[in-house]
Amino acid sequence: MAKETLNLHGWRADRRSGRLERDGESRGLEPKVMELLFLLGGEPGRVFSRAEIVAAVWAGAHVNEDALARCIFKLRRALDDDTRAPRFIETIPKRGYRLIADCADDRGLLRRAEEFYFQFTRADNEAAIVLYEQALTRDPDDVAALSGLANGLVQRAVRWLDVAEGEAPRSNLGQALRSGVLATPKAHALLAEAQRHGERAVARAPDDPAALKALGLAMAAMHRFDDARRLYGRALAADCQAWGVLINLADLDGLEGRDADALLKLERAYCAMEALYEAQAVTIRPWHAALGTLIADRYRAAGDGAQAEGWYRRVLARAPLHEEATVGLATVLADRGDAEAARALCRDLVARVGSSAACARFLG
Repeated sequence: MAKETLNLHGWRADRRSGRLERDGESRGLEPKVMELLFLLGGEPGRVFSRAEIVAAVWAGAHVNEDALARCIFKLRRALDDDTRAPRFIETIPKRGYRLIADCADDRGLLRRAEEFYFQFTRADNEAAIVLYEQALTRDPDDVAALSGLANGLVQRAVRWLDVAEGEAPRSNLGQALRSGVLATPKAHALLAEAQRHGERAVARAPDDPAALKALGLAMAAMHRFDDARRLYGRALAADCQAWGVLINLADLDGLEGRDADALLKLERAYCAMEALYEAQAVTIRPWHAALGTLIADRYRAAGDGAQAEGWYRRVLARAPLHEEATVGLATVLADRGDAEAARALCRDLVARVGSSAACARFLG
């Protein structure tokens, strides 16, 4: 879903209304001028060639140099920009144009918020909430910020609400539902706020997978599983590699006793993570090895040692010396009678990273 608003040096551009607003002042922009602004604003600092701009703004139609020059002139005039000392649009001789305004701040703010959120510690989650709230003070309709804030509020309720000092946080939705904490007035207030943010995000971007996932998570935490499934289904229809959605659906399957379906979705999520790892390393890395190990653990619990071994080895190929996967593989090897191979795995782990309580039983 293309971004519909853009903020730069006090100006707010709205693609839908065709308006440019600042401090109560509103100016209309011609459609081509607005498209030019959003093209340049999509990658601040990047020099767009004249050919690239024509292809994007005029959809490849043949236009002369004057048409582009007039469009640039109108955009500069609307922004009160000065060609002699530009604050927004810079001409790069013989190359093209670029946006030099610091509108990248909003994107950087959201990127930092997402990086905090995906660490899944209490401090990181609260930091993410603060950053999402800051982003919304700049643009109350920012879909990514609305979705992120909804997620952060749900995680606050699910993992840390009413957790005593020194007590381990809850690790998943099932634990939170069984504990009864999500039925408390404090949880209701948090989840209602998350729902409002999620609904606003979906209203602004009905096909945005992240918005649909965020609202679905709020619905699931409110025990509205059917609503959550419908939203997750829409998210997957928009992006079949939405690994977070697949994990959330697997959680619902598990809560409803469909363990085989849950395992298939977890495997799909892991494969999607592998495909997207390079592009999304910051958000995938905290999950990837743990998810693969969880899949292996479930196969081992079901008595399928061969599948479990394959998954543990797959994890360790990506994340060497991952403790849980190493211990899981050692357990599979020991169970089939290869105690020496199990000891060798644990000896190597301890030699490289230090003591491991989980490995002690193989080294005794």
